[in-house]
Amino acid sequence: MSNHWLVDGHVHLHPCYDLEALLASNERRRRDNARRLGLADDTPAAWLLTEMPGVDRFTELATGTLPSGWHAETTQDDEAIWLTPAEGPALLVVAGAQHVTAEGIEVLALGTRARLDEGMPLDATITGVMESGALACLPWGVGKWLGGRGKKIAAAIEASWPAPLFLGDNAGRPQLSLPPPLLNKGRERGLSILPGTDPLPFESETTRPLAHGFVLEATLDADRPAQALKTTLTAGEGGLQPFGRRESVIRFFRHQVEMQLRKRRRSA
Repeated sequence: MSNHWLVDGHVHLHPCYDLEALLASNERRRRDNARRLGLADDTPAAWLLTEMPGVDRFTELATGTLPSGWHAETTQDDEAIWLTPAEGPALLVVAGAQHVTAEGIEVLALGTRARLDEGMPLDATITGVMESGALACLPWGVGKWLGGRGKKIAAAIEASWPAPLFLGDNAGRPQLSLPPPLLNKGRERGLSILPGTDPLPFESETTRPLAHGFVLEATLDADRPAQALKTTLTAGEGGLQPFGRRESVIRFFRHQVEMQLRKRRRSA
């Protein structure tokens, strides 16, 4: 199926998101990104879900009620479904999780429905993700790649693992910022960078998925799409050309304030 895919490598489907608006926006972004990149109008898209503890929107999408004109189709991969609109290519949705380690570092498990215990050490979390058959990815985060945590990530980049380790860039990093040194270090070590949106838990972020991601050059088996995608990425293939734009500086700082206020309200 196809040989170009528009992939968002870091998708949260927060409870405040309206599914109809989300899918409509994603379809618009799919078409717009394809045209900007000179790809066919029917270039398909894929979401790599990174769900947090207690959230399982993947199962809701697979078994629940979808907006009018959409229907879900299962695959032979337990961790992949197709969401098919009335017109246009189907959206590939791949299950995954976001874990937080004992050090406060995020680790993404891409392409799995398995869940690990939260709060394990970084090395144990990365190993557990890999042993589950998922892709282990360390995503950039505000303040999370600095100081002692940055040293832990640097050590992980240098370490030997039973499977390839990935790094993640995301749309939340301001447009004018320089690439984080650890991303450059990862590139020098031959690690693949998987861009994604990492949308925040605000209604205004409902339309963010597919605003940022990567173009994957691959032919994915319709019956085993998740396995084909993971195999391609593990082999270091697919091109991984970034697309989309990151946040403006103003929007970045506004969201940081909103996140801090949200944390204080939850603490209270």
